[in-house]
Amino acid sequence: MGKTFLACDVLKVLEGRSYYTRYESMKDLDSARACRRVMRVAREVRAAPIELKAPRAVVFDDMPPIDECDLGKVARAFERMVARNTLVLVCMLPEAEALAEEADGCQVFLSPDMADLYRLDFAESTQDHRLSTRDIASLVYAGEKNESSHVSAYLLWKRALADLAAALLRHTLPREELELRLAMMVLGSGTFDELKRVARRADEEALKWLSRDTPFFGIDLAQGTFDCVGLDDPQVHGEVPWDAPASVGNRCASRQHTCRARRVHSLGRGE
Repeated sequence: MGKTFLACDVLKVLEGRSYYTRYESMKDLDSARACRRVMRVAREVRAAPIELKAPRAVVFDDMPPIDECDLGKVARAFERMVARNTLVLVCMLPEAEALAEEADGCQVFLSPDMADLYRLDFAESTQDHRLSTRDIASLVYAGEKNESSHVSAYLLWKRALADLAAALLRHTLPREELELRLAMMVLGSGTFDELKRVARRADEEALKWLSRDTPFFGIDLAQGTFDCVGLDDPQVHGEVPWDAPASVGNRCASRQHTCRARRVHSLGRGE
């Protein structure tokens, strides 16, 4: 929820301060390929033909979950870069956070931290306040008014919201959590009791972690409710790629997810 925006903003600032910077997208890599990529980048950064004392900064974006057998290797590669005057920023999904636990001395920013970090900037922006954002960076920037653009802020916001919804149904999620997210998104809003009728993992622990990591779902633990940002707009709801869970499992499992999504409205609302 804004990790890439934060990383890119940091790199821009550091470039202006004569840092050697590098951005590495780890999107769609499995654990073994991600491990090899980190090891290679670490070697190349350490051998970069710049002055020994010149500072460096490297971003690894969309870091996937790392297998337990590779966690130590990746953490040590980060440590070697840090020891050579390199700032290492790792943007990871919640399911990959074991790597943060393995890396000693790192500072961790969660979704609420990033929302707080940007909130003052957003308050001063030209963002169209009719568009709901919940301080999610991609939605705020998409909804900013741009007088030089022929594309409306609403259209850009709608596209960003559809992209965000698709990313929230990523293939790296456990199947039960994917079903929980899908149920909330199809319903749009509702109560935990409604969720429990259609999602097997609609328990307090799962919802607690989602409320921490994913403000998109608008989970209120005290009230026992959820309210997905923007999905009350029929145009947005129609653009969400509901077939995104097809990347999970085999064809049979994919059909099961699709059928479950189509049944959520009637089951959740007691129809």
